[in-house]
Amino acid sequence: MVEVKPYKTYFGGKEATGVFQAIINQIPPHSTYAELFVGNGSIFRNKKKADFNILCDKSEKVVAEWEKQGIQKIDLESWDFLTAPSDFIVNECAIEVLGTSLNHDWITTMDFKDVFIYLDPPYPFTVRKQQKNVYDHELTAQDHNALLEVISSYKNAKIMISSYPNELYDEVLKDWRKVDFQGQTRQGKVTERIYMNYPEPTELHDYRYYGLNFRDRWRIKKSIKNIVGKFNRLPALERNAVLAAVISEVNPSMNVKKVVAQATSSK
Repeated sequence: MVEVKPYKTYFGGKEATGVFQAIINQIPPHSTYAELFVGNGSIFRNKKKADFNILCDKSEKVVAEWEKQGIQKIDLESWDFLTAPSDFIVNECAIEVLGTSLNHDWITTMDFKDVFIYLDPPYPFTVRKQQKNVYDHELTAQDHNALLEVISSYKNAKIMISSYPNELYDEVLKDWRKVDFQGQTRQGKVTERIYMNYPEPTELHDYRYYGLNFRDRWRIKKSIKNIVGKFNRLPALERNAVLAAVISEVNPSMNVKKVVAQATSSK
């Protein structure tokens, strides 16, 4: 979790209980994370950090608030020179950033299988309860079409985009996986939908919020606490034997010696 928060509240943010948890529970492991239309960055702030974190927003005000939180602002040309793990933000149009990235030197040298892109654009006016501008930069129907065309052209990167259920997204992203969950706004409860271009993950980047709802998450955390407590009370060799057996059963291809060494060195 990143201990920064540019705004106390932010329209369209994913801070409500159960919202950011539902989203994070669909994010697979990755080393590079990009959050476009970042706004208050609820997902970036609440999930486990990746090695490289790329934030993007067209609003100069939003970018300035992130800079106050210590996030470095850079331009697109600087991406080529980033080698050490870092967090940074670009003040650009997300549609242009994604379109540029398709042919940009830095993106072509990366392993797309290890990149995760999350987008939380202003939702289409057709599905909003209040038909008024609330962001510095709203998206027109043409903008939404352009955005969906761009993300559909990415064949290897794992991408997730948020919206309310709507005909345009359902049609253009008809081959993408969809998950619905309940959210809470100032106007009441709403159904949120996330669209993903990858199968349901068998591994997560962050397991801290795993569970269908608050009660389920509490039950799982309690179960984990009990199991881990019993495991830690075992003698060291027996603990390593159990760990090796579990890993071999669940994922035989995993390097058991390496995992055991990491587990014992962290005690």
